Amino acid sequence: MDIALQPPGEWSFPKKLFFRFCFLYFTIYIFFTPNNEMPLINKVYEWVTHVMNRFIPWFAKNIMGLKREITVFTGGSGDTTYDYYLWFFSILLA
Repeated sequence: MDIALQPPGEWSFPKKLFFRFCFLYFTIYIFFTPNNEMPLINKVYEWVTHVMNRFIPWFAKNIMGLKREITVFTGGSGDTTYDYYLWFFSILLA
């Protein structure tokens, strides 16, 4: 029988877990990182950005134990302490 005609086999638990984690992580990443290209969803992104701009510094200080204050600004590079903690929070949430 041709391999292309065989039905796919059952996924193992580690494969399912890895797929679900990646799906959730990238969905969360896209949701927390707006690209301002979708005009009607920008209002949702404004609210999410406002909430995250308050939550991530609190998370970094109170949960992760960061000793100094972090600034929240949009430099566009994604190479800030704020962005690193947002990335880490996204991984924990996934």
